[in-house]
Amino acid sequence: MSLLLVDPAQRDGVPELYENLGIASLAASTRQAGYETETILTHLEGWSYRRLGREIADRDPDVLGVSLLSYNARRTLRLLRRLKRDGLRARIVVGGHFPTFNDEVLLREWPELEVVVRGEGDITLVELLRGWESAGDLEGVKGISFRAGGGIRRNEARPLTHDLDSLPWPVRDHTERILEMGGTLHMTRARGCYANCAFCSIASFYRAQGGPGWRRRSTDSVLGEMEELAARYPGVEMKFLDDQFIGPGRKGLEDTMSFARAIIDRRLEVPFSIFARADSVEPELFRVLKTAGLRSVFVGVESGSQNQLDSCGRTRDQVHHGAHLFRSLYRDARCEGEPLLSAGYPAALGSPGERPLHREPGHRLQGHTVPRSADV
Repeated sequence: MSLLLVDPAQRDGVPELYENLGIASLAASTRQAGYETETILTHLEGWSYRRLGREIADRDPDVLGVSLLSYNARRTLRLLRRLKRDGLRARIVVGGHFPTFNDEVLLREWPELEVVVRGEGDITLVELLRGWESAGDLEGVKGISFRAGGGIRRNEARPLTHDLDSLPWPVRDHTERILEMGGTLHMTRARGCYANCAFCSIASFYRAQGGPGWRRRSTDSVLGEMEELAARYPGVEMKFLDDQFIGPGRKGLEDTMSFARAIIDRRLEVPFSIFARADSVEPELFRVLKTAGLRSVFVGVESGSQNQLDSCGRTRDQVHHGAHLFRSLYRDARCEGEPLLSAGYPAALGSPGERPLHREPGHRLQGHTVPRSADV
């Protein structure tokens, strides 16, 4: 049984060339299970939707898996409808945040779709393929929605995978080409998020599967992958895409400190960047992370208005503390001739309950606390 996994995002809709680690992880699991799997990153190819349709039809897979985002869902679904109308024989399955929250609507309004995978799909997709391959029913496959008995059946949610080390490392079908084109090498140390910001779907996505939303891989697993990638792509900076690189509470800080020291002990010398919450910024931890190779950190400021920060569970004092710490680390490095650590401060606009007057403090916050050289 052949499987084609597609990320339909267009080049003009993405901020940088990237390897879709979600699709790469799914491909790793299905290949490990013995299924012939190909992946397509549309933005990397620079294809139009029409060209993407031709490429899918030419490959004629048994199963077509598509990652849907809210901004490109309608155009992608129209493409799938056209492909089925023109004779595509593949079974179509979709997944991602948008399908997880809209599974019944998608199945009701788009008959071309056979299955929606809800939540993480590493194990679910393999079980789905086995079910189709054996011509058995799908009632025992957790984490999927499909049509049955004249209606829509939502199987029991699949519990989150707690042992992330049990999953294979993502395949790297496109990494070399992405780097040649000026893109970034992406990594993950953890999955999920322990926060509950009002403007974000991540926590809800993982809560729907039960269990702790934030889970991390072992240090040995992460460092092993980093070493392998560093050997294949020398001198390349690695960007950790974890929604929260630093885990919750004091234990999260201690685990991250141990991880940073392990990098130093192994003398990896790999530059990397991370994402972090403003309330997880701790001076000694970031000094050690910088020694370990941290070169850029994106801190979730979200807003300079306390009214809006209340929806994220943080305070202006925490935001200012983090900004001043990074300014200090930047100045120290500059004085000592060390590699510089830059900080970016993304802000969230259009949060629930936001009014125009809430935005101005955020602009002032960024203008007054971020070093001029920061990646803002």
